[in-house]
Amino acid sequence: MSQHTTFLHPASPLEEKVSGLWLRERDRDGWKPHSLTARAGRVAGLRWTWAERGLQDREGWSIELVVTSERTDAVDIDVVHVTDPALSDPAVLEANRLYPSQYLDLTPVGLGRRGTGVAVRQNMPGPAAPWALVGSYTPTLGWATDAAQLLGRGLPEGAPWPGLRGDLPSARLQGEHAAVALQTAPVRLEPGSRGGAGSSWSWRPTTRRPLPPPTRGTRKGSSRGGSSRPSRR
Repeated sequence: MSQHTTFLHPASPLEEKVSGLWLRERDRDGWKPHSLTARAGRVAGLRWTWAERGLQDREGWSIELVVTSERTDAVDIDVVHVTDPALSDPAVLEANRLYPSQYLDLTPVGLGRRGTGVAVRQNMPGPAAPWALVGSYTPTLGWATDAAQLLGRGLPEGAPWPGLRGDLPSARLQGEHAAVALQTAPVRLEPGSRGGAGSSWSWRPTTRRPLPPPTRGTRKGSSRGGSSRPSRR
């Protein structure tokens, strides 16, 4: 197992965590989120169970959610899964939990019929450059790459997250708190019917490879662009 810590901000007695799983039902004002902190429960006539399992062929885990409608009317639901990757040495996080976000690159990746996933790479100086891929087993409709896209700005502590009331922006943002959020495509549950969703989080502590020496006839690129240009003779 890798010695790198997975999450930036786990829950504490003073602060709630950013990562989590939300079951959302559509109402007249948009999406109404329900936080699934327990492994099983019932809310708004929807009964859920979810389980977390390790991946068999690589380092990582998956989350599988099953929702059963006990309502008397049809309802549209979706699922939002949020995780805030760190991919950093624990000593770095003990010093400053905002620091690693400055070195994380988050990039949307097409996963075919599953929609969009988000690839994460940690680029802090060191012998390894860990990377991870967060994806969904069910098709995704939206995604986000920063907690600000969910939390909003200037709101009091404990206020509802405005980003959970609508569709995720599907836009790349990298600010002070890197986070991966995936929104599944909505599903209509008829009375008594069942629906499912799932996501996976796989990662690898890849050894950093040294850059090859510059070839003859080229010089180092400028600090502005970082690219190599042919040398003038």
